[in-house]
Amino acid sequence: MTKTEFGRRWKRDLAHAERTLVQDGFLAPLVVVIGCDGVTHLMPMDLRDEAARTRSVNAARLLAVSADAHLVICRCEVWMVVADELAEGVTPASSDRRVEAVAVTAAARIGKGVERRLSLREIVRGEDGRPAALRNLSGSGPASTLNGVDGWMTDLLAPRRPTEDERALAGVLLAAMAQR
Repeated sequence: MTKTEFGRRWKRDLAHAERTLVQDGFLAPLVVVIGCDGVTHLMPMDLRDEAARTRSVNAARLLAVSADAHLVICRCEVWMVVADELAEGVTPASSDRRVEAVAVTAAARIGKGVERRLSLREIVRGEDGRPAALRNLSGSGPASTLNGVDGWMTDLLAPRRPTEDERALAGVLLAAMAQR
């Protein structure tokens, strides 16, 4: 994938996620994995609790390895606290300073490296409670890079291409996870 192709794909997927939120009133958590063969894999994420999120993230990482992904996109609604430290034991979802946002991340293999992008946009709700617009958060415009940002959404694509054995093993582990 080239930088130009990544930029075009990023803009398209970001616009789709934001348009879907405003039109439908919600954004289903989803990971899009595009293998080096061009095949697109869609994987819904289960984010209802820590255990479900961990399973979904592990499955997404395995899918990216088994597909020899050259692009991984993740999109979902999140609770976050901007530029503020949380008290011990307080999660962003339970903080009185929380912001509801749309998070979209993408990582692509470009040359021998991985380029990552992030968009965090606050959800502005209308009087009816439905999403009416999105507002940029500090330092997080629609095309910002992931400088200083980390977490489960930012590392779904491994830093190096997997070997054939790693791809095969990831496929077996993914199938075993699906059996559970």
